[in-house]
Amino acid sequence: MLNNSFQAFYTVGVKLNWNVFDWNANKKKRNSLAINKAVINSEIETFELNTSIELNQQQLEIEKLSQFIASDLDIIQLRKDVLKATESQLRNGVITASVYITELTNLYEDKNNLDVHKIQLLLAKANYNVTKGY
Repeated sequence: MLNNSFQAFYTVGVKLNWNVFDWNANKKKRNSLAINKAVINSEIETFELNTSIELNQQQLEIEKLSQFIASDLDIIQLRKDVLKATESQLRNGVITASVYITELTNLYEDKNNLDVHKIQLLLAKANYNVTKGY
């Protein structure tokens, strides 16, 4: 021990840790994980249900707007027919120019309604795609 010469010296150790009593810690962890898994599954089902309901509502909105566009096209055609008749009556002096302008304004209002419905349809389709995840 008092020798001043250089010598190799090693220390080796092994540590062993063993909990004899875990006081049901593993069982509690497993129960906690099972409960968390059930909560997550419930949230997934709720999300899928809400998404499905939202997609159905948006699909109905798309169908409704498509029907509006079809009826707008029919209305515009009828307005054009009425405008032709009104133009003929104006030429023959049966009606005044203000009546003709009123019918012309009605035609343009219906064309504007058609454009609004087309834009709403595009927006509804975009919202559907966003909800769907595309």
